[in-house]
Amino acid sequence: MLGAYGFTQDNHTDAPTFYGADYVQVDSTSGAPFTTTSISQGTNSGYAFFGQATYSLMEKLDFTAGIRYDKESRKLGQYTNYQKDPDQETLLTPNQDYKAKFNALTPKFVLSYKLQDNILIYGSYARGFRSGGLNTNATDPSQVPYQPEHSDNYEIGWKNMFFKNKLKLNLTAFYLEQHNQQISTAMDGINALILNVGEMHNKGVELEVTALPIKGLQIDWNASYSHARYASLLLYSADAGAPVNYKGGQPINTPPITSMLAAQYTYDLTASKHKLALFARGEYRYLDKYYFDFVNGLSQPSHSLFNAKAGVTIKSLELNFWARNLTDKKYIAYGSFGSFLLGSPRTYGTTLIAKF
Repeated sequence: MLGAYGFTQDNHTDAPTFYGADYVQVDSTSGAPFTTTSISQGTNSGYAFFGQATYSLMEKLDFTAGIRYDKESRKLGQYTNYQKDPDQETLLTPNQDYKAKFNALTPKFVLSYKLQDNILIYGSYARGFRSGGLNTNATDPSQVPYQPEHSDNYEIGWKNMFFKNKLKLNLTAFYLEQHNQQISTAMDGINALILNVGEMHNKGVELEVTALPIKGLQIDWNASYSHARYASLLLYSADAGAPVNYKGGQPINTPPITSMLAAQYTYDLTASKHKLALFARGEYRYLDKYYFDFVNGLSQPSHSLFNAKAGVTIKSLELNFWARNLTDKKYIAYGSFGSFLLGSPRTYGTTLIAKF
């Protein structure tokens, strides 16, 4: 397999920052209140080439190797205006141009062995890459560029099919390390920037089970456990008035345990010439406690959600009626910088699907 990828991007950003009257407690000569507006125009472009091949070392032993090359270029022009009521806006800092280039060569290796025709074990390693960039609201020129983020991903797995493919059982164990993790934070407690301040380790297991106990009935169960912690995390502390290492904390929006159990029954009307079938599906989803901030102060307790769906299929058409969050559970789906998004309440709907 061979492939290529490319993109271009234009960004224009106006980022106003208002300094209230109490800012004089930080800088008595600032003349607050006032507003500064950082105006930036950026252009980004990049391309990648990748390939992967599998070679049979022995009758039951396969070796897969892949490689990807990424290259990205980023440009940014930026200046800042100053405005204090009732005066007009004036130029605070002249335009400055920044450039940055990033590239990476990331490999992937998989070794798999078939114990039997329906039992496979494997081990894999993959290197991950996330390009660096240019901050559009940095007041310090040295903080405009931020560096790429890398990851090392290790995985071993066991895949099985039993009882004439009526039971699938897959078990995976993984370990990954993220280096120079890009995190939106503020080193001065005011200006939030993307900075390489995180080193995160994550290890865990995943289980996947699919059973076909009787004709028309399929039961799926997925469960995962992950122990993700920061080996290093430098964040600004208002109490200390300086960056502090919050190592040992749990990453945001990362519940240690997640699980999903689903059952679907499909009844085929065999006498129908139009391949008419009726189906009903129920889902139970569990999410463990997760945090919204890096210091692990704000969190959503563990909770469960129930969904259901029923419908009819006719050849390439499907009409279904569904309901999500049947118990109308109130929970926070996402949070960042003091803003929170509530999860959707009990919701009903219908969907028509056509396949071509």
